[in-house]
This record gives sequence, structure tokens and C-alpha cells, in this order.
Amino acid sequence: VESIEITKQPDKTEYMAGEDFDPTGMVVTAHYTDGTTADLTRDQYVIFHGDKLTQGQTTVTIQYDDGSGNSGIKVDQKITVGRYEGP
Repeated sequence: VESIEITKQPDKTEYMAGEDFDPTGMVVTAHYTDGTTADLTRDQYVIFHGDKLTQGQTTVTIQYDDGSGNSGIKVDQKITVGRYEGP
């Protein structure tokens, strides 16, 4: 895998502080060194900074999971996180 990109935005990109990022609807596509591409399944990438989102946070990081835990192949998904609005 040479690079990855988000080819379809997730269904939800606006959150309240404290919520977790929801990748539903998001499509992550891998670009291979031979010029081919393929959509990754959810178990082929890791989401960083997606738990308990903080007010003002603007991205979560999507990283290709090559099994090493640190592939370095990643892309940021833009999000908007507003203030917590509790009961």
C-alpha cells in the first residue's frame, strides 16, 4: 500500500464533545504501488483520536493497518466538534 484516501465521507461529521467518531458510511481506499486501488474493510484500518472527541477538534486520523501497528500510511478525516450539550 502506497497511500490511502477517504473516497466517501462518513454519514456523520458533526459531533458534540464527549461523543465517539462513527465511521459508518465512510469508504477508505488503498492505492497500491502497482497503480491499482481497492476499498479497505473496517478491520484494515485504525482510527486514532476518535474516542471522546473534544470541543474544537477538527480531525480524526485514519491509518492503514499493516499489522505492525505503525504503518505510517494515514489520512485525516475532517470533523466538527461542538460543545457538550447535556440534559
